[in-house]
Amino acid sequence: PERWMTAQSSLVARQPIFDRSVKVCAYEILFRAHGHESAKFESAEFATAEVGVNALLDIGLDRLVGNRVAWINIPREVLVSGIYEFFPPERVVLELLETIEADAEVLRAIGRAKSLGFKIALDDFVLTGRTQALVPLANFVKLDALAIDANDLPAVVRDLRRPGLRLLAEKVETHEVFKSMGALGCELFQGYFFARPQLIKGRRAPTNRIALLRVVAGMQDADASLESIEELIQGDVGLTYRLMRYVNSVAVGTIVNIESLRHAIMTLGFERVRACVLVLMLTSCEDKPDELVTTSLVRARYCQLLCGFSNLDPQRGFLVGLMSVIDAFLDRELKSIVEEIGLADDIVRALVAHEGELGLVLEAAIACESADWERLNEMKLSQHALRDTYLDALSWSAQLQSSLTGR
Repeated sequence: PERWMTAQSSLVARQPIFDRSVKVCAYEILFRAHGHESAKFESAEFATAEVGVNALLDIGLDRLVGNRVAWINIPREVLVSGIYEFFPPERVVLELLETIEADAEVLRAIGRAKSLGFKIALDDFVLTGRTQALVPLANFVKLDALAIDANDLPAVVRDLRRPGLRLLAEKVETHEVFKSMGALGCELFQGYFFARPQLIKGRRAPTNRIALLRVVAGMQDADASLESIEELIQGDVGLTYRLMRYVNSVAVGTIVNIESLRHAIMTLGFERVRACVLVLMLTSCEDKPDELVTTSLVRARYCQLLCGFSNLDPQRGFLVGLMSVIDAFLDRELKSIVEEIGLADDIVRALVAHEGELGLVLEAAIACESADWERLNEMKLSQHALRDTYLDALSWSAQLQSSLTGR
């Protein structure tokens, strides 16, 4: 689309790092400066890396990671120059790229970083004669679950294990790999396993979630009246209370006090009420990782904002983003869920096959979330718009979750 002209700005994304209980303990910050193909700080040029550090300083760690720790990729030039020292050491882990070798200058620079209080992680680490001296200085070592042969993993872990060193398994894409890497001794995990459904034969979704989906399904009827929508929602007292609380929160953006359920429905309109019900359903899933809720909310807001750049209905974009990980919430196949709810054809095609204009918006959201800069570049979207909408989505999600949980 011609409206999304390129802009001189950087792209940024974050990816969660989980502990054994699938709680987020940190976020890795991924970056690409305008005009470069690297998905991280992987350029050997000092100027490119400096742009990345400056961008993070400009955006602010609180906006990107909240109160959690940020892992930041550091090439040799940044490590040796010390320009990372602007960051608070208690908030940042320096992730040394796999291209860094343990020469005298690097070892001195790592010693300097540790003396300042920074923790050190080794990215995509392979133990060789040129990297062996880095291990005693590291707090974390990242192992690529896809790149290392499963038969070799026990020996790799055994060779690295020492007191005080924590192993992180990255590119963990399934629940099975998560369990196997944990059994080998990995304490931290990175990958999209948390957003995959656990398809277990005979498992049934919890009754309260099915009931809420039926409310959503009932609201799909084009001929639904205000009275019928009100009746559907009133059938669940807990939903009625949480919907009222949600509508009165600053996250929704209303400037009037909502006095009744009917008033809430009239104020928001059917589309937004349907989205609200879905939000409330997702945030009530206590047996699912909090980050799954965060992912769905960030995608929802991101898709909503991106629709504004292409003259698409923002509320339909919100619904697509919100529903994009519903299979992980219900542990069922996505296609069967959307067919059961009876969503509009264009929304179904966007969710199941990433087709149509809404499908393109969803793909953009997922590409930015996963730092797939090459795919975003193919879409020719404005980097300025992409970054600003992503940062807005992160802030909005954090604010909304706080308003719903009281935390």
